[in-house]
Amino acid sequence: MPSSAQRARFSETSAPVTSGWRTGVFCRAASWRMSPVCIARRGEGGPGSPMSSRSVLTTWQAGRYCRVSPYTIRHWINTGRLPAYTTPGGHRRIRRQDLDAFLLTNHMPLPEDFQSGRRRLLVLAEKNLLKELREIERWSDDLQVTLTASAFEGGLLMASFAPHLLLVDLDARAWDGLSICRRLREGAGTSHVKLVGVTRNARVEVLEEAEKSGIQHCFTAPLDGRELFRFLRREFPNCRWNRSDLP
Repeated sequence: MPSSAQRARFSETSAPVTSGWRTGVFCRAASWRMSPVCIARRGEGGPGSPMSSRSVLTTWQAGRYCRVSPYTIRHWINTGRLPAYTTPGGHRRIRRQDLDAFLLTNHMPLPEDFQSGRRRLLVLAEKNLLKELREIERWSDDLQVTLTASAFEGGLLMASFAPHLLLVDLDARAWDGLSICRRLREGAGTSHVKLVGVTRNARVEVLEEAEKSGIQHCFTAPLDGRELFRFLRREFPNCRWNRSDLP
């Protein structure tokens, strides 16, 4: 049976926080015996944090990095398996190099999203939407952005550019965006690519069809640049962002 201190620590981490954009991270579990499932929320310390550029991580960030709960990170620290130190305020910190060494020693893969190297974003959109999206190129030197208004060129770029994420115009008359996404999702060499759509038609049935086609997120046009910026920060946490003034 867990001690009273362990139950107290668990109750603190399992309480959901659900207000606003800066909701941090909350955990939920059926009982104290189960490892809590951590759900990343929008906000500081969540998926949008540029963790790969940091040499020191909090337990929350380390959990996100390893795709485990902060409770598991603390267990590894308490049992002496993962080196860590404590700040004067009583907060635990883990050096990134120690965490990477721990993953390698235990035959755990280094998460691709946090590995070094530029991330690649391909934008397939009609010219009027491309004008709105060109500002993405200035947001991060670590994010390589290629824009095209040609479905044929987009198909070639899927092979030569090998994007990590495709942002596709679903309202374009020159191509069927949903059909393109379905083929990419079913393709052996492209099923790993994250698919994001942009549409002016935000009806429920349209969004449901987009989800069935493999699209993981859908923006409504006209685009909100701040919302897109926050989304890309969450998707590419390893990138260093030039627009740090935005949330």
